[in-house]
Amino acid sequence: MASKITLDVLDAQTRCPLKAYFLLNEEMGIKSDFENFALETREELEPKAVAKLRHQYADSELETDVNLSLLVLRKQIPFILNGQIEDGCYSVRIDGIKLANGASLLGGYHYEPVLFAEARRARKEDRHRLAVCAVLLSRLQGITPTNGTLYLGPDCVMTRVRFGAHVRAAEDALRGAERLQRADGAPKLVLNDHCRLCEFRDRCHAQAVREDNLSLLRGLGEKSIKRYRRKGLLTLTQLAHTFRPRRRGKRADRPIKVRDHALHALAIRDKTIYVLGKPELPVGAVCIYVDVEGHPGAGFRLSDRHAHL
Repeated sequence: MASKITLDVLDAQTRCPLKAYFLLNEEMGIKSDFENFALETREELEPKAVAKLRHQYADSELETDVNLSLLVLRKQIPFILNGQIEDGCYSVRIDGIKLANGASLLGGYHYEPVLFAEARRARKEDRHRLAVCAVLLSRLQGITPTNGTLYLGPDCVMTRVRFGAHVRAAEDALRGAERLQRADGAPKLVLNDHCRLCEFRDRCHAQAVREDNLSLLRGLGEKSIKRYRRKGLLTLTQLAHTFRPRRRGKRADRPIKVRDHALHALAIRDKTIYVLGKPELPVGAVCIYVDVEGHPGAGFRLSDRHAHL
């Protein structure tokens, strides 16, 4: 039987259901350097955020390491650190919850989620994770809060977040994780952009090669894969056989901009580079491009800058 659903499982659910399935079944992979760096940064951030909160709240207004329930929330504690939602299905730790005005099952107030994030700016995944915590809180207090709070970056800058459409996406993620928890087998493998950072990347790539999986084609989305499957094209080899070079018309000099997935599949099958059409070699001044790696979450990106020498 699958283990309980955690925030890590819910995060994985939005990126790759197969990864969420692996985590639910307590399977281990090899974390990438990026994942390890993000975990270390988050661990360094947490004590700073906690120290900042302890300056904002008196000792009598703050409790730590509490199992969240309707009975606990009715105590009207201004702030709870490390709240745990535990039931037969979920085991989710929320960095914090704070008291807010607005009617709920608790009375004339309710609670909003608080999370710590290592990035300096609120990212989509941070907003989504916060909305997931809000939906889980709604199952206790009878109302979904419309706002949450993020403490961002090494300076723990407080940012208010309005959920909006993220609530619906969070509800979908919860339902998807619950279906995976009840599932008898793993979902279908579909490689995507998250694979390069995923701890199961080598395992999934090897499986994709064995299956001759269509998702080995970079840029081929899940909708396109489903469309090919409806046509009976289930593997790269089958897709490669559909390529037919067409006779060029009067406008043959125009560059070909549409990507031909069948030709790409043929190139992978034959391990050959194919050139479709007449390539145009640009003529101009010599440019030297300097690529400087940075941390996207810190707002430091120079990869789109170039130098002319």
